[in-house]
Amino acid sequence: MMVVVCIWAIFVTSTFGQGSLTPPGAPAPTMKTLQEIEPRIPITNAPFTISAAGSYYVTTNLTGQSGTNGITINADDITVDLNGFTLIGVAGSVDGIGVPSDHKNIVVRNGVVRNWGDEGVDFNYVRNGRISELCAFTNSGYGIFSGRCNVVKDCTARNNSSGIYAGYGSTISGCTAEENGAYGIQGLDNVSISGCVAENNTSDGIHLESSGIVRDCSAKDNGGDGIEAAHGAIVNNCVVTSNDGNGIYGDFGVTISGCRTHYNKGDGIKVDEDCMVINCSSKDDGYLGDGAGLHAVGANNRIEGNNAVNCDRGIDVDVSGNLIIRNSASDSGGGSNYVVVTGNSIGGIVDVSSGGFTNTNPWVNFEF
Repeated sequence: MMVVVCIWAIFVTSTFGQGSLTPPGAPAPTMKTLQEIEPRIPITNAPFTISAAGSYYVTTNLTGQSGTNGITINADDITVDLNGFTLIGVAGSVDGIGVPSDHKNIVVRNGVVRNWGDEGVDFNYVRNGRISELCAFTNSGYGIFSGRCNVVKDCTARNNSSGIYAGYGSTISGCTAEENGAYGIQGLDNVSISGCVAENNTSDGIHLESSGIVRDCSAKDNGGDGIEAAHGAIVNNCVVTSNDGNGIYGDFGVTISGCRTHYNKGDGIKVDEDCMVINCSSKDDGYLGDGAGLHAVGANNRIEGNNAVNCDRGIDVDVSGNLIIRNSASDSGGGSNYVVVTGNSIGGIVDVSSGGFTNTNPWVNFEF
């Protein structure tokens, strides 16, 4: 029995292979290179010039020099991450970040630019650029000056000569402009401005020079108009309070809807020609000044479904040729809820201050 067991053990052992006796190749590296860990290019000093496409990042706070930009971009397809750091200008400096010639596809984000002798960020020659999460303050020019078809998002501009400017076909969203020396936020043409706040700027809070959209914005305590728009623009769902000029001013062909004005020294809403003012509310406008809740100074306007309360005048129409329907006004100074010259198409004015009413005309205007 013992002999049989030993023979079986020897047989089983002999059936297993012994493996290759040839040693493997040289050991492969197990650590990543610095380029693999951080594939971006560091910016460690100012002034700094970027001349090749790529992704760049700032490594520390940087102070500029007189006569030049902090960072100059001379290439397409660039991303600059300020990495939470600050670019600091000095007397006689130029732009914090400047692009001196035509370039495209440039991104700047995440940091502070302050005390520069001209613009904080100058994207005037940039197309298809993006500026985001940037604080620009105390710059001698614009905090942010952006060119054609750019995006300015989630930025703050404070104590600059002017706050934020965007050129044709651009978007400004989620931005705040405060205490700038002229305009807070300014768009050239076909610009969309949304979700922004403009406060305590010396001139207009938000100024749209031609067609475009201003929506879901707030403008307060500005030295000019809260919001000014022109030439086919749309102003929608905005709150405009305590401005030294008008709350909202619409030039030719502007549509203003769903807005709220309050305590502006001038008119709550003022329009020129070919405008529509629909479903807006004005209260206490003309405060410490002279103004109507809604004031039309030109012809071919449609004024519908608005409410004016406790303004110097409620609905004030200076010239003929306008349509005035379904509005309401009350408590205007001197009882002038409606000051409308002859020659306008008006759905009648019904005084319901004493109680109920039986008028069934759906286009009638009310005072109460």
